[in-house]
Amino acid sequence: MLTRFPRMMAWLVTLLVIGLATSATILGIHTLSLSQAAQRHHAHGVVVAIKGDDRFALKVAGHPSVEWFRPAPGAPISMAHLWRHLHEGAATDVTYQMAGSGMMLAWSAD
Repeated sequence: MLTRFPRMMAWLVTLLVIGLATSATILGIHTLSLSQAAQRHHAHGVVVAIKGDDRFALKVAGHPSVEWFRPAPGAPISMAHLWRHLHEGAATDVTYQMAGSGMMLAWSAD
């Protein structure tokens, strides 16, 4: 069949290579996302303070004190949006990760 239909075989081999590459990419992305998601936590509360160095405090129900967060490097967090939450007293969801120093690095805040 190889010598009889070389174009069809080339097409099948190309399709097989594309399928294997796609499967490997999807598996790799899935593995990476699971390892990152396992390290992240969620907090729900109200922003009660913002400091000039981009730290913000969240009052979480059931916790006696506020929790301070700093935006993680590269995180798409808008401090203007957090200021609006502070002034409106709006509920805020924060996805964060504990840094080695004990600081909570926020990856999302909305």
